[in-house]
Parts: sequence; C-alpha cells; structure tokens
Amino acid sequence: MQKYSLKCERREKSGSAESRRLRRAGFIPCILYSKDLNIPIKVRREDILKLAHTHGLENIIIELSLKDEEKSYPALVKEVQYHPVSDDIIHIDFFKISMEEKIVTKVPIELKGEAVGVKKGGVLEFLLRELEIECLVKDLPEKIEVDISDLDIADSIHVGDLELPENLKVLNEEEEVIVTCAAPEEMPVEEEVAPEAESEPEVIKEKKKEEEEETK
Repeated sequence: MQKYSLKCERREKSGSAESRRLRRAGFIPCILYSKDLNIPIKVRREDILKLAHTHGLENIIIELSLKDEEKSYPALVKEVQYHPVSDDIIHIDFFKISMEEKIVTKVPIELKGEAVGVKKGGVLEFLLRELEIECLVKDLPEKIEVDISDLDIADSIHVGDLELPENLKVLNEEEEVIVTCAAPEEMPVEEEVAPEAESEPEVIKEKKKEEEEETK
C-alpha cells in the first residue's frame, strides 16, 4: 500500500473563531488522534485538495510531518467534515496507526464488467457499496473489485461469494447482497378504446331538417 506525505503544523489555539481564521488564511483545521495521542493540527488547504483530487482521501496511508519536529505520524483519514452549503472541506480527523497492528475500516466496492442480465434488459441494483474489513495496514486495499460479467437476470452476488485474500477478514454478514440483477418491469398494456361515433355538427342537422320540410 502506497504512502503519501503531508506537511502540517500544530494548532496553538482552538475554537470555532480560530477555525474560521485558519480557513481564511488557507488552512484546514484537523485533529490527529489515537488511544494515547491527541494533537490539534492544521494542513494547507491546497495540499489537501491536491491529494484528494489525485488519490482520494480514503484508505490511503498519509505520513503527517509536523513542522519543526523530527518525527512523522502514519495516519488514516477517519472523518471529513464538509460545509453544508459550499461543500468545502472544513475539518479532518486523522487516526494515527501502527503498521504492526490490525485495524477495522471500510473499503469501497467497485463493480467490474457488464452483467449479462443487463444486456437482456435487466436492471442492475448495487446495494452494498462498502465492505467492513479487519487487516494489517500494509494489507489494506484501496478498493474491492467484484466481477459482475456472469450476473444474469434474478441472480445476486453475496458477501459470502467473494474470494478475498486470507489476510483480509470481512466483518459483514455472508448473506448480505452486494449486487443483483432484477427482471425488467413490464410496461402496462394500454387497452384500445373504440373511438366514439362523431356527431354531426348542429348546423348540418338544421340544414337537413329544412331540406326535408321543403320536399313535403
């Protein structure tokens, strides 16, 4: 698993007013924590966005290098908070990890191939998009690929159907459905309604009546 580096600095102050000041100055307030660690830090916004756009922030090891300190901390992104209106990143929780200890985290599922059932008109339903797994950090995959090429109409792929390396322990129930191919919905048949007999315009009716009277 690849590592990516980020430079950061300790935050001397805390609070919402200080966080707003940091954001105006081009930083994102963050926290680096573990069982025995809790360090308020700040990271340059442009560095975070560059990493997010290039590699994403989930399931990658980030080496946090503190300014003016000789040691760095390997960490995973545990939570990202976004602004409710602008959708900008406003806070990040980093969890310090040990390369020798197992962790529990969620890994995204990515579907591969085109289901044969979809080619027949079936509807693909992607129900479980993440797997919860336990493993050493070095064995943590960035994603789990699921091949759906042989998925036919009315078929499903369950968690128990996956063939994963032995160093990955899946914590989801084996019966959970990851993806299924449902039969296409039948279009309702519209009943043909016989057109109503067209009634003669009133003017024509009156003209016929006059002609009949004249012939009498």
